[in-house]
Amino acid sequence: MEGRGMEARGEEQLYADIGARAYRAFANVLDSLGEMAGRTGAVRGEVLEQAVRRGLEPVLEELRHIRHKLEQHDVLLHEATAGIRRIDKFTLEAFQRLNAPEGAYGGGRYSEPQPGRLSKEETTERALEAARELMASGERLTLKAVARRAGLRYAQVVYAFGRKEELLSRLEEQGRTDDADAAGEWTA
Repeated sequence: MEGRGMEARGEEQLYADIGARAYRAFANVLDSLGEMAGRTGAVRGEVLEQAVRRGLEPVLEELRHIRHKLEQHDVLLHEATAGIRRIDKFTLEAFQRLNAPEGAYGGGRYSEPQPGRLSKEETTERALEAARELMASGERLTLKAVARRAGLRYAQVVYAFGRKEELLSRLEEQGRTDDADAAGEWTA
């Protein structure tokens, strides 16, 4: 906010400077005309024209100077605007990376939904594997999180399981099967 206040004061100063210079230039023109009229007694057209030209020359020079200052001011304003746009772009990208799903920037086993169509069995297996990974890492288990981790679309996970309870039931069932298989290996 302070930068804006400084910019406004700089702009006010610029316009004040422009007004003062214009006033001085016109005052010079009027003084020259008064001098010419006083010397000749009667102002002739040619003498008046010369006086006006001499008086206008400094005015034109001041106007050139003012134009140059305004152009510099315009260039600086455009540079500042471009800088702000770049900062906004980088800030937006950083916030998007911060708010991106876990798998979107290299986290997780599958980072993006794969093109093409998967069978329901393959979708189910990928989702179950992703759910086991989420549980093992202590992350919150939701259908959306499973879809992200597995590189599937949410609709695919819903199609495979219907509801979260069905996913949990399948995980539990698979866990019992794995435990039974492990127990069978120990007894053999």
